[in-house]
Amino acid sequence: MTRTTNNGRPLRLVLIIRTSKRKKEARSPQQQRDMAEACAKANGYQIVAVLDSGTNESGKTMDRASIHEAMSMVERGDADGVIVALADRLGRAKIEEAMTTVRAFCERGVLVLADMGGQPVDLDSPAGETFVVQQLQMARHYWLTTANRVRQSQSDAIDDGIWCARTPFGYVKRLGKLVAHAEWGPVVREAFRRAARSGLSAAVAYLEDAAPGRSWSSSDVRRLLARRVYLGESRTGDLVKIGAHEPLTTLEDFAAAQDTPRPRRENGDYPLSGIARCGECGAGLTGQLQTVNGRSYRRYRCSAKSCGGGSSILADRLVDHVRTRSKKQVVRRGFRARFVPGDLNAARDARDAALAELEGYVVETPVRTPGRERGIAVRQEAYDAADEAFAVVASQRARSVKWPQARMLDNDEDLAVWLRATDASVVVARGRGAVEDRVVVAWDDDEIDDGAGVAAA
Repeated sequence: MTRTTNNGRPLRLVLIIRTSKRKKEARSPQQQRDMAEACAKANGYQIVAVLDSGTNESGKTMDRASIHEAMSMVERGDADGVIVALADRLGRAKIEEAMTTVRAFCERGVLVLADMGGQPVDLDSPAGETFVVQQLQMARHYWLTTANRVRQSQSDAIDDGIWCARTPFGYVKRLGKLVAHAEWGPVVREAFRRAARSGLSAAVAYLEDAAPGRSWSSSDVRRLLARRVYLGESRTGDLVKIGAHEPLTTLEDFAAAQDTPRPRRENGDYPLSGIARCGECGAGLTGQLQTVNGRSYRRYRCSAKSCGGGSSILADRLVDHVRTRSKKQVVRRGFRARFVPGDLNAARDARDAALAELEGYVVETPVRTPGRERGIAVRQEAYDAADEAFAVVASQRARSVKWPQARMLDNDEDLAVWLRATDASVVVARGRGAVEDRVVVAWDDDEIDDGAGVAAA
């Protein structure tokens, strides 16, 4: 039977594809597409768009880009509704959050679950509503069961002194426990000692000389010196074991080594002066007015005379490029959490979800599966980031930054203040070419999210 709209045309549906374990050889996305297309063909629907991030996408929340985009398409009249292959692909969020989204789709258009007969969900029917609630709650139950199992595994590991995260610099793992590295353990000890007595710059200079080949920027060293693992603590979120392994510093040196970035001086007409740096020599760029053949140009130029001219770039082009990148960065929740102390329960949920993802992947993926180690490494990195964010919130050591909305960065002064507060790095390569090819904008070596989301902010 063909389902049509009031004007007789087939229902136009947006297909949402989601998988929380996106591997190179994964079949799930194609299987979801095949199932949805078969359902559409059988019922006379038309799939007008496919929303698939192409990356890992957890279903623990309905606050996802694909959900927002599908809702926007329905509200604009570009589609009549949404189709998903399986109920749990819509999400595994708390039932009240999941049903709020389901009701919104049903109120604005239709929602089709291919695994539930392929007919639009009818929330006016008691049986229809109950069945949807049951399916979504079952998906939620599976997620919670996995998370609790992982949580218990974490607790057992911490009690046994097992290190569950990536091995920190200065240690090696033996039988799952941390042991001081014969070469790098003493280097870490000395770095703490120098930072405690002579400041951060002394530790940076020492590490650059003692451990070349690694990145030892001020922010890198500051993060290393702030890690309590070097006090002998094994910690996963709020699970902590004191004396789990050999410490590489004393409590006195650890406390004395802590450092916070100094605020940089502002420059209203050239907001990136002192922020943007020359890719040739590393010196700061300064704004200046250049006149050629009677025409004046606002430019940023390298401030070091010894650089022989160094980097030079039109001021407006550089500022516009940095502003665009910043707007994408400012809406990243994980990044914001590092500067604005957040909700402890939310941080714990994010960390537990990341660990559940890691543990589930390890348990469910066969040992001989190609790419398994890479899959584990990717999930380990996600967990490490969530764990670090939780630790920051739990200890309330995050720097308090008044967080702007993306549109507020249109103001030059606000842009400069935010860049300084978040320790942004803007490096301009020498030469000519497109600004995108010459300028690197980064925050503590994090890659910038170039995905959609600026407009929504």
